[in-house]
Amino acid sequence: MMKFQGRQTVNNMLVMTVLIAGAYFASFYTPMLGTGAMMGYDSRPVDYAYFYRDDQDIPGEEGVRRLAEDYGVNITFWAEAPMIRLAVDGEYDVESEGPMGATYEVKYSEQMQSKLFLSESSYEALTGESIDLEPGQIAGIMDSTGSGQGIFGGNAGVVTNYITGEKYYVNSDVKLRNDVLFGRYVCDDSDFEKMAQGLPDTWRETMVFFNVENCEESYDFAKALFNAILDASGPEVEQYDAWDPVVREREIRENGEYFMDMYAPDYDQRDSSDFRLYWKYMPQFRVLDKADFVRTTAVFLMLFIFIAVVCFAAVYVIAFTRCMTIALNNRRVYEDMGKLGASKEYLFLSVRGQIAKVFSVPSITGTALIYAFYAMIMYFNDNRLTITEIAGMGVCLLVVAAVSALTWLVYRLALKKVCAALRI
Repeated sequence: MMKFQGRQTVNNMLVMTVLIAGAYFASFYTPMLGTGAMMGYDSRPVDYAYFYRDDQDIPGEEGVRRLAEDYGVNITFWAEAPMIRLAVDGEYDVESEGPMGATYEVKYSEQMQSKLFLSESSYEALTGESIDLEPGQIAGIMDSTGSGQGIFGGNAGVVTNYITGEKYYVNSDVKLRNDVLFGRYVCDDSDFEKMAQGLPDTWRETMVFFNVENCEESYDFAKALFNAILDASGPEVEQYDAWDPVVREREIRENGEYFMDMYAPDYDQRDSSDFRLYWKYMPQFRVLDKADFVRTTAVFLMLFIFIAVVCFAAVYVIAFTRCMTIALNNRRVYEDMGKLGASKEYLFLSVRGQIAKVFSVPSITGTALIYAFYAMIMYFNDNRLTITEIAGMGVCLLVVAAVSALTWLVYRLALKKVCAALRI
């Protein structure tokens, strides 16, 4: 009987298992990213949203409505609201070099970074959600699932007008949910007026929400508005989303430079992944984001798809080659068994069982391990599985089914070639 057990075969199966796990890890990225993104676009509470710094001459309601008329688009809802940028307290890491290498010290600062604040009436105008905050109370806006995504705690205790130095001690026990306004705070109307005193336009911003009829058919308008916003934006807001004026001043004071000053998105590369994903004032237009999703994430998608294709191809080559090599090495054994009276059916079942192990063992093991690993990553990100994550994992099962079908075809081809080589 042809024996596939042996050190070389075991090593090949281990290599195949690792390659399959790596291929699935790469191939799962696309459905997880795509499913989450598309569901996120569809669940947005508004069709069009953009915000801008008040020192910029960005198109307002009149200009947008005029542009909409040019493209035959009907705006059905419009709301805009002022926002102010204030410093909030928190902890940050300070890196230092020592005899053991780099070490990090956690420091607290009452002016750790800046955040945008809306008044409760502005929040209601934008979302239609009525809230009633007391003076001295603020509400952090989490995403639609109530998560801070590991980057926003919504728990500021000290708010500072960075220009005047006026401090406000606040209670942040209230949490709101809105994907478009994620990462901002809402405060009482009277507090908003007090906190805004003395702030120049560079520390004031405006948020715009609007809906249109037949949003899916308004791509040309969305593209034109996107370009109009970009063309009206000056070099002073050509910044990545991580750029922060409060952090910048602290870094310059402590380290002599601010690393985010050395990087800037390029307005001339407005259709690139780098710009679309990281520009600080990137608009959120549902139809534009959905239509341009593949182009926006093309660099990441193509990289992971390439890795997956290479890994799966390597698995099939290794498996097929190993099957043929062992079959040829055992040809005389099968010839002798046939001469001794073994039926072709028996020989075929023997070959099929051994070849099936070469394909099935690493495939099942690698697939199960990486699927469980992916599920653990999704769960332990925030100790739960969201609807989009569950949907993404479901799409990943479809990928598994498609790859399994391809693996079965390669297995059948290998079985046919081995049987031909052994004249069974």
